This record gives sequence, structure tokens and C-alpha cells, in this order.
Amino acid sequence: MKLYYSAGACSLSPHIALKEAGLTFEAISAPTKTHTLPDGSDYYKINPLGYVPLLVLDDGRQLREGPAIVQYIADQVPDKKLAPAAGTFERSKLQEWLNFIGTELHRGFSPLFNPATPAEYKPMVIAQLGKRLAFTDGELAGKQYVMGDTFTVADGYLFTVTNWAQYVGVDLSGFANLLAFRTRVAARPAAAPPPGAYPSQSARAWARGCGTWRSPCRVKSPVGHKRFIGSIAPRQIPSAPPALRLDSRGARTR
Repeated sequence: MKLYYSAGACSLSPHIALKEAGLTFEAISAPTKTHTLPDGSDYYKINPLGYVPLLVLDDGRQLREGPAIVQYIADQVPDKKLAPAAGTFERSKLQEWLNFIGTELHRGFSPLFNPATPAEYKPMVIAQLGKRLAFTDGELAGKQYVMGDTFTVADGYLFTVTNWAQYVGVDLSGFANLLAFRTRVAARPAAAPPPGAYPSQSARAWARGCGTWRSPCRVKSPVGHKRFIGSIAPRQIPSAPPALRLDSRGARTR
């Protein structure tokens, strides 16, 4: 199998799933800014939509959407229990989480990465996103993972999406359950980034506990944010505003 990914994007989620599953795959960089593959070819010729992730099976068949990809991966190794059995109530709950993460969190972050989003609109986006993060934090109370004590593909997706908070000025410090969840997932070997996905400088930063795969970094100012992400974030990410703190209900505290 081949997984096409872009550094910092949601394609980290199926990468985590593949590593957790123990399946053999090739990770191929498909930067969403250039759409140029390592061999110089045009990614659009493989995926006309141009985005990631894209999973290509050994027989050439493709899956393009993250929630579909991670469920397919989980079903290849049922003994790993990365997803409940198809047709069960628990599988529907997993799909509920995947849809919630995709439509309420993933999509909620999107305007904050778009340079065309008006500055006066972003606080409203963050306020709405904060409500969804507060709900997530509440659902994680007393749990190791979103489905209970067992890691599933939904956890890899939630971890991936909440990584983005540090890049867009959203302070997660008010969400203790979510931060504890992120620490647990970050400790799993499968949560490491694809080899070569980021420069060695960023790897050292993460090893010091100041990055996506160790703990969330708090952005103190637009200048500091730009300096930190300059070598590790996708190049299309704009400078973030100062971090907005949210309380446990998702309301802005300043």
C-alpha cells in the first residue's frame, strides 16, 4: 500500500492507523502547496482532487477520505481492535466520533488556516470551535480514549486535528481531559511523524517536549509563533493571532 501525505495535514491520522495496525506501506510526500511528488511528477495525475490523504492499494484501487481510509485499515487487522466489528452499535459510535471530528473539529479549524478569512471573523470561529472542544473534553472525562480504554482509529484522528491548535492561537490549557488524552496518544510509537516529514530541527524541538508529538506549545505572540513554525509547519499556514484562552465550557476568557 501507498499513503500519500502532506506534512502537518490530516494525513497523519491514517499514518498513525497504519503504524498501529502493523501493516506494510510506503509513505509518499504530496505537499498540498506544490502538489509535486518526490519524483517530480504531478500529484493531480494520481488524485484529481489534489488533497491528502490518499491510500492506494497494491491492486491500484484508491481511498481518498480519511474516515473511510482508517476504517478500512482497522478492518484489515480485526485482532488489533482499532475499530469495533462492522454492524455493531459500537461501530456506529466510532463512526459518530469520526464524523464529529471531521465536521465539527477538522472543519472548525479550517477557516483559521485560510489567509482570506477576515480577521474580525476568526474570534467567532474560535468561540464555536471552543464549544466543540469543551464537549470533547467532557466526553473524555474518566476515559483513556474516546471509546473507553481501547485505542481506536478515532483517537488518531482526534490527536491529529487537535495538533493544529498551537498553530492558530487556540490555547487548550483549559481542557485537562483533552490534554491528558493527547499526552497518552503522543506516547504511542505510532504517533511519530512519517520519516523525513519534518526537518531534524523540529524533531529536536519535539524531543524537548515542545511540539506536536509531545505536548502542545502555547503561542505567546504572532512573532514567536512565526519563528517556531517556520521550519516545521506547512508553508501555507499564516501567522497566528495571540492565543485565545478558553475555559472548560469553551468560552473565551480574554
